Parts: sequence; structure tokens; C-alpha cells
Amino acid sequence: CTESVFHVAAAARVLRGMKYRFAPLTYYEPEWASNLMTALLIYDLCYPDSPANPQTHLDNPLELFSSNGVHSGFWRSPYESETIGKAAYFYGIFN
Repeated sequence: CTESVFHVAAAARVLRGMKYRFAPLTYYEPEWASNLMTALLIYDLCYPDSPANPQTHLDNPLELFSSNGVHSGFWRSPYESETIGKAAYFYGIFN
């Protein structure tokens, strides 16, 4: 999540609502997300066994996401993004 997302009022409300009501779903603060993305980029560029390395054999292209994905709890959550959006928005208004 970047700082620019919080300038859009509706997006900021949804993110706040997710944080307060739909644990373990969360968002990363911009500074933390920037550091994380930098570390993943360095890993992809320097580590020969990285799934992003063209020489690494992948059984399925989705392995790119499963091996280095940072999902903030979303992949383990019982909720789908389509089902919590409106509720998270309203929770974000009141929190």
C-alpha cells in the first residue's frame, strides 16, 4: 500500500475497515512496504534459485507468486475481496 492510496478517501476507508474488522487482513505502511519490495527485488536479482530467474524451472507460472508472495494474510483468510469490500468501507467510516 502506498501513500497515494490514502489520498483516495474510499480506499483509505476500506483499508482502515479491513484493519479493524477483518483480522488477520492488514495493509503495510508505505515505508515498510518499500523496504520489503526492495528486499524482494534484491533477492530476485541475486539469488540463482529465485523463481524470477529465467533459468529456474517452474511447473506453473503461478509459482512466482506462491514462493515469494507477501499476502498480508489474504490468502489464508476465509473472506474473498469481493465479499468484504463494502463492509470494510463502512467499518472504516466508523473507526
